[in-house]
Amino acid sequence: MQGITYGIIVAGGSGSRYGGSMPKQYLPMGRDGRPVLMYSIDAMLAICRPENLRIVIAEDCLGLWQKLSKSSPLYASLKIVCGGASRWQSVHNGLASLPPTTPGDIVLVHDGARPVVPPEVVHAVAEAAAERLAAIPAVAVTDSLRCLNADGTSHAVDRSRYYAVQTPQGFDLEMLRRAYAAPYSPTFTDDASVFEAAFDTPVTLVPGSPENIKITYSGDIERAAEILSGRR
Repeated sequence: MQGITYGIIVAGGSGSRYGGSMPKQYLPMGRDGRPVLMYSIDAMLAICRPENLRIVIAEDCLGLWQKLSKSSPLYASLKIVCGGASRWQSVHNGLASLPPTTPGDIVLVHDGARPVVPPEVVHAVAEAAAERLAAIPAVAVTDSLRCLNADGTSHAVDRSRYYAVQTPQGFDLEMLRRAYAAPYSPTFTDDASVFEAAFDTPVTLVPGSPENIKITYSGDIERAAEILSGRR
């Protein structure tokens, strides 16, 4: 049964690795100078209706978001949810803000700092989540990898067995809610790890994209803008 597609954008990070006084998701990007977060919102609005999208931001950034979004009725109308002290808590808060679940509903959880996720990745995740209950985009690791041992030495590992995981990550909404109802664990690194801790259901990998970069370090915004410009 095809249900409703919901979206949660997690944008509560401080951007400490990026540097600067303003969190990275609010910095201007591209020719029009819109904030990084707005591009991430656009990507999600391609798959879910505005009323079904939640933007999770830090409480101390509420005023900044209101200032940035006031010129756009669409962005200003979106439902804002206050984030928590961790990504896990922020997603938990986002899920709690969604209406009661109906059979077939899915939710896509996306990083606010991934502004140039290709539309085909978003749609592939949504389709796989609707069919298989849990789906995440991933790309093969191309760098050589080493594992750090307890004594400080390291050893090589077979990189063909490893994938780098991206967002959005898609799930059956009711199942993800149940997964997030369990206590937090430091082993949770993303939504898929929370889901896997609660269910035996396998998480489906769908092809991600090298273009789906996460704004993390200085220079990443310029790179993302170049990717976006190349699509036009």
